[in-house]
Amino acid sequence: MGVNEEENILVDVAKFEKKLIHMTNKRKLVIGLYLFFASSILLMNITYICSPLSKVKIRNLSGNWAYDEDKVLKIAGLSEKKSLLSVDTKKVLMNLNNSDNIETSHVSWHMTYLDIEIDEIAPIAKDKDNQTILSNGIYLDSYKKSHFNYEYNQENLNNLPVFTNYHQIQNSTPNETRAFLSGLKYLPIERYRQILSLEEFSIQQSDNIPPGIYFGIKFNLPNLAIDLKFSFDLVDTLLKNDQKLQEVLSSVEASIDLELLDNTKTALCYSENGLCKVVKYEREEIEWNMQ
Repeated sequence: MGVNEEENILVDVAKFEKKLIHMTNKRKLVIGLYLFFASSILLMNITYICSPLSKVKIRNLSGNWAYDEDKVLKIAGLSEKKSLLSVDTKKVLMNLNNSDNIETSHVSWHMTYLDIEIDEIAPIAKDKDNQTILSNGIYLDSYKKSHFNYEYNQENLNNLPVFTNYHQIQNSTPNETRAFLSGLKYLPIERYRQILSLEEFSIQQSDNIPPGIYFGIKFNLPNLAIDLKFSFDLVDTLLKNDQKLQEVLSSVEASIDLELLDNTKTALCYSENGLCKVVKYEREEIEWNMQ
């Protein structure tokens, strides 16, 4: 073997050693980064599990009436000491829907909270014969016959608003009526307590008013009473958005075109081009019936 060949071999060995060192260092770096990220993730998980953020809590509860968050958690089989990671939403839904006080429910799981919407079946009105009407459109006495575990506060039945013509419309428009009754649960309790009476009627024909099913709520406000009648398509808009309802009531109160009779202003509201239009209620100009 010549001198040049020996030198070439030594050079190749040196290059290989450098390459091997480089690969070893690179592998160590990769392993180090992997261990760093794995440790960080593990630490984050341990911190999350041990922190209050991981515990069960409800951020938003809607559709409830008498039930508060503690009651809903109890029915759902949950507690604030339980970790959100252990929550089985299917089981939670099953527990909620098995309650005689809840018709339907929806649960949204998030890393730090739950959003729960329930359709609580609550005493919401009474008819002219003083029979209690539930928010699902069924009389309380009838519902209790098949739902023995239904819970309610007897004292709350004393101050329910009167649904003046409920017995007449009970079997004719159940879906619309039930949506209206259920929507009343979304009113703030202070607003609900302002209600004096409820009604439902159907406008068959009018030159200016769209035909369809209408509801009426008479509110006892500080300065006057407002009898607000509105189309069915505005049920959610007005009952589930108190700010919008307040805007309409303020508009009626401030209107100089609406007469004040017996300290009451009466107005009719319907949807037009995406807006809530408030007009004078001329009963004699409308062909209507009380169902």
